[in-house]
Amino acid sequence: MKESTFATIKVGSGIILMLYAAIHLLNSIVGIHSIAAADAYRVVVMGAIQQPVIGLIVPLALLAHVVTTLVAVGRRRNTTGVGWAERVQVVLGILIPLMLIGHVTGTWYARTFLGFEPSYAVYFLEENIAMLILLPVLLIFVWAHGCMGFHFLLRLKPGYARWQPIGLSVAVLWPALATFGVIAMYKEGAILRQDPEWVSMALSGFGDMRKEE
Repeated sequence: MKESTFATIKVGSGIILMLYAAIHLLNSIVGIHSIAAADAYRVVVMGAIQQPVIGLIVPLALLAHVVTTLVAVGRRRNTTGVGWAERVQVVLGILIPLMLIGHVTGTWYARTFLGFEPSYAVYFLEENIAMLILLPVLLIFVWAHGCMGFHFLLRLKPGYARWQPIGLSVAVLWPALATFGVIAMYKEGAILRQDPEWVSMALSGFGDMRKEE
C-alpha cells in the first residue's frame, strides 16, 4: 500500500472516530440537565447514527485506525526521536479498543438478546461506582488520543498557532463538561432509584429502553 493511501486511511478513520466521540461526549454533557434529557438526545441522535448502514462505519473506522496505527508503529525502526506525547498517543490507541470491548459487547448483547435498548436510565439505575469512574476515563482517553492526533497532523500547517488556544480550550472543556454530566446523572440516579415508581417505569420501558416488538 502506498504511503499516501495508508496515511489517508489513518487520518480519515481518525476523523470519523473523533466525530463519533464528540457526539458521544455531547450526550454526556446533556446529562448535566438530567438523565431524561440525555436519554432524549440518545434516542434521536445516537439512534440515527446507529442505524444498520451508518452503524457499520464506526466499527470499520475503528478497525482501520487500529490496524494502521499498529502498522505505523511496526514500520518505525528508530524510536529515539519520538516524543513522550506521541508515545502516550500510541499507548492510548492500544488501550482504547481493549476498554471499548466490554462497553460495545455489553450494549450489543443487551440490545440483541435481552430485548433492552441500553439507556442512561439503565446505567444509573444501580449504584455502580465502576460506571462513575470507567465511563469518564474511557471518554477522556478517546478524546485525548484524537486531540493529540489532530495536533500532530496540524502543527506544521500555516495559521495553526493562531487557532491553537481555541482548539486547546475546546479540547479541555468538552471532556470536562462530559465528566460533569456523568457525575450529575450518577447523583440524580442515586435520588431517583429511591422512588419505586421511577424504577418501575425504567424497567418497563422508560426512555425508549425496551424495543418495540
